[in-house]
Amino acid sequence: MTRVPLIEEEHHPELAGLIATIKSERGGRLLHLYRALLNSPPLAEGWLKLFTAIRQKAKLSGRFRELATLRVALLNGAEYEYRAHVPFALKDGVSQEQIDALPGWQLSKTFDDRERAVLAYTDSMTRGSAYPIRFSPRCDGTSTTGKWSNSPPRSRAITSCRASSWRCRSTRQTALLKQQLRRSPAESNPAGR
Repeated sequence: MTRVPLIEEEHHPELAGLIATIKSERGGRLLHLYRALLNSPPLAEGWLKLFTAIRQKAKLSGRFRELATLRVALLNGAEYEYRAHVPFALKDGVSQEQIDALPGWQLSKTFDDRERAVLAYTDSMTRGSAYPIRFSPRCDGTSTTGKWSNSPPRSRAITSCRASSWRCRSTRQTALLKQQLRRSPAESNPAGR
C-alpha cells in the first residue's frame, strides 16, 4: 500500500502533456513512482529532468551508474529501487554474478579495479566519508551516487556546492575513481554503448 495516492492518468486530463513526456522518456510507461510524484506536477517535472540527465546524459557509463544505483539501494534497504534497477544493470553489462556479489563486493573477485573504485566511492557517499566532498554539476559520479542516498554525506556534498566552481574538487577517493575510469575507455564501455 502506498503512503501517497497514485494519480490515475484518466482522471487528470490537465496532466496529459507532462504524462506524455514522462512516458516518452521512461519507455512508454507511467511508473508508480511518477504516479505518486504527479500529486505535485512541478516536483514530477523536476524529478524527470534531473534523472533523465543522470541516466541518459551523464558521462558515467551505464554499467558504473547501475552498479552505484544497486549498491546505494542495498545500503539504504531500498528494495523497490533495487528490484527496479536489476534489469537496467543486466542490460548495461553488469553480470548476475556481480549483482549477487554486491552485498560483499569488497571480498568478491568479480569486480575489476575500476568497478571497485566506483563501489568504494558509492559506499563513501552513502555511508559517510572521513574526507570532505564538494559537489559540482560536472562531477557525474557524485551526482549519480548521491541521487538515491538520503544520508548526511549527500547533504554535506550538496550543501558544499559552490556556484562559481564547475570542477569537482574532491577527495583521494574521487581522484582514485577518476584515475581508474581514465585507464581505458574501451574497458568502461565494452559493448560500445
